[in-house]
Amino acid sequence: MTAGLRSPLEPTLQRHFSWLLVLGIILNALGLFTPILETDGTLYATIAKNMAQANDFINLTLEGDDWLDKPHFPFWVTAISYKIFGYTSFAYKLPPFLFWLAGAYYTYQLARLLYSTTVAQLAVLFYLTAEHLLISNVDVRAEPYLTGMGIASVYFFYKAYRNHTLWPILWGSLWTAAAIMTKGLFVIIIIGAGFVIEWVVKGDWKQFISPKWYLAIFLTALFSMPELYTLYVQFDLHPEKVVFGKTGVSGLYFFFWESQFGRFMNTGPIKGSGDPLFYTHTLLWAFLPWSALLYVAIFTRLFNKNGWKDREYVVVGTSVFSFIIFSASKFQLPHYLNILFPFFSILTAFYLAQITKETTTKRVIYFQYFVAIILFLSTLLGIYLININHALVVGIVVAVVAGGLLYFFPAKSITNVVVLCFMASVLMNGIYSAVLYPDIIRYQSGNTAADYINEHPEIKGVTVIRNNPINFALEFYANVPHTATILEELPSIPAETPLFIETSYLDLLRERGYGVTILKRFPHYHISKLTMKFINTKTRPAELQETALVAIVKK
Repeated sequence: MTAGLRSPLEPTLQRHFSWLLVLGIILNALGLFTPILETDGTLYATIAKNMAQANDFINLTLEGDDWLDKPHFPFWVTAISYKIFGYTSFAYKLPPFLFWLAGAYYTYQLARLLYSTTVAQLAVLFYLTAEHLLISNVDVRAEPYLTGMGIASVYFFYKAYRNHTLWPILWGSLWTAAAIMTKGLFVIIIIGAGFVIEWVVKGDWKQFISPKWYLAIFLTALFSMPELYTLYVQFDLHPEKVVFGKTGVSGLYFFFWESQFGRFMNTGPIKGSGDPLFYTHTLLWAFLPWSALLYVAIFTRLFNKNGWKDREYVVVGTSVFSFIIFSASKFQLPHYLNILFPFFSILTAFYLAQITKETTTKRVIYFQYFVAIILFLSTLLGIYLININHALVVGIVVAVVAGGLLYFFPAKSITNVVVLCFMASVLMNGIYSAVLYPDIIRYQSGNTAADYINEHPEIKGVTVIRNNPINFALEFYANVPHTATILEELPSIPAETPLFIETSYLDLLRERGYGVTILKRFPHYHISKLTMKFINTKTRPAELQETALVAIVKK
């Protein structure tokens, strides 16, 4: 399908697109009003809070220690947001949401530039309801930033490539530099892979010596200098600092090598374990409700004899090559794929828009209709397992809405089934964002402990065990100073500055000669890692741990 070619989906899709767009944005915006989830979210929120409170935009610190892992850009914009909106969940989540929203805009623009308005509209609908993008707007880390930055960079560089103009080079370089200052150098591979593949396939060798691409490299390096400067000042100028348990750590070396290639080859200080098929099965749920269409789209593009007849290779090149690189990595997490979701959305939309065979159309309709029904049933099951107040009323409302959607959008066309799947995703994720997370946040004990401290003015501070992930929510939400110590060096800690600790350590404290007074107990669960046993209120108690605020006296 080439630009200007009309699709049979076009009239019906255009009629529904505006209200679906608004609904999809509202759905994702629900995450702005939910608390920050631990561990990564509360960790990043706390580091940015330290930056804003100290007015120090060079040093990244946590519990008084220098922190070296992620680049500075997300912390800079979050600290600025705190200055405007205060130290709130909304202030932390607003900047990444805006970058995610930019991702939707540039997904539309790139798809329309490459193909047609119909493909662009479909791609945006897929983007708005891809499951892991929705999750990432609730459990916010660096990925919403990257999702917007990656597609924006490719869009501007493609405009420079096709139109032979230089202004898009400036904007593409700026977006690329922001991505580098968010995640590191590996984003260059993702942004550039599709172009290299396109030039090689087409034999467009002159692009490799074109001055504008060397200008792009220069500008990207120039715009990335603030990150290099801050790393040099915080670490390379101070080899005496202890980082990763040793001195003489270079921030620049970590940035250029260990944080990227070291993780890829599992040789750096932060290690993981890799499975070549990890992302293959991760996409089955992460790109719902469109994952099956994505696999078919990739297979058709790569192996169908007609798959390579169109004139564009950037999207498929970026999607497939980057996916292979991620799969080969030894450090893998589901949210790493988010940066590819705009490209997946365009690739899937292109496949769907160019379907002409009646048999293929029927297969797509029936399968996606089945997916929509599964999502509706999953929503009802979730409501039953959560056992929230008024669960019966909510369940009836969901059932009525689902029935209405099945009635008004019968399986008669691809457009209808796209709308149906879109609404099924909205319904399921809307319930989870508006009902599930507000209900279970009480099990993130750092939040409830912070609320308790804020409600008791006699508590003047709080003591935490250093480098314990349960601390970060407490440190962000509590309105009192915190002091970090280690378990082996605990002093006597009075009720005015209680110790926040897992109750599993209390017997150890007593064995070491401490008198322990429990001020308040809190149930605890790592709610960003949900399991069916935890969601089900009948089996939830067995999944819970416990923390407490305690006063201790050394006998």
